[in-house]
Amino acid sequence: MAEPEYPEKFTGPIANKYRETLKLFNKATELDPKFVDAWFAKGDFYFGYVNGEGDAIECFDKAIALDPKYEPAWYGKAKALAKLGKHEEALKCCDKAIALLPADAKDNDRDDNDNYFAGRWCEKADALAALGRDKEAIKCYDEIIEMKYQMMKDYALGQKGITLAKLGKHEEALKCYDEATKSGFYRGGLDQVEMNLAKADALSELGGPQERMLKCYSSAISICANELVDNERNPVSEYNWEKGVKKLQEICSQAINGLKKYNDY
Repeated sequence: MAEPEYPEKFTGPIANKYRETLKLFNKATELDPKFVDAWFAKGDFYFGYVNGEGDAIECFDKAIALDPKYEPAWYGKAKALAKLGKHEEALKCCDKAIALLPADAKDNDRDDNDNYFAGRWCEKADALAALGRDKEAIKCYDEIIEMKYQMMKDYALGQKGITLAKLGKHEEALKCYDEATKSGFYRGGLDQVEMNLAKADALSELGGPQERMLKCYSSAISICANELVDNERNPVSEYNWEKGVKKLQEICSQAINGLKKYNDY
């Protein structure tokens, strides 16, 4: 496997620690090439820390070849494939993972690797949405919303709203956004910028109220702009600054277009 690409923020001692960690994983798989847990952990490391989706998939495939019923590897592979935009393949891996889960998975919170059980259905729903299979995606998000443990509920509600908006169901979408964000905690990976933009766009399509629409657009702009502020506690690299500025430009354009649509309502 090639030397992994280290994000710019992982330089100096941190990057060195990651390289040392990778050496330990390499040693473990060299000493015992049939050590399934080691192949999975190595793949999880590649995926989670060093932008190594391709290498992660290779490791997960090694684990699956050794034990086709090793569910965490199927789930890890699904996440890596999704990040590469390979949603059809990711969906197949999600189905494999879900089929291998214990019967009471929907009634429990996390697995032995500290991953939320609901995450499998989130990956599946996101893959379906990315493939344009919106009605199936909505059904899958509903399954997550009905699960006993609710940490992923906010995320599922938000994504369900975005999918409903794609179908032109803006009033239903707005209800989902409001439900998703009412706790104020943005749990389960819910993106504050994305949610504020989604709310504002729905209000634009529905003809207001204007004050609430503008407040949502302004919140999205403010959050994004604050991420560009460089200080000792939160240094911003040149790469992240440039990326953030482009994102801010896109958000401002979206807000202007939303206001125009509202005025034409």
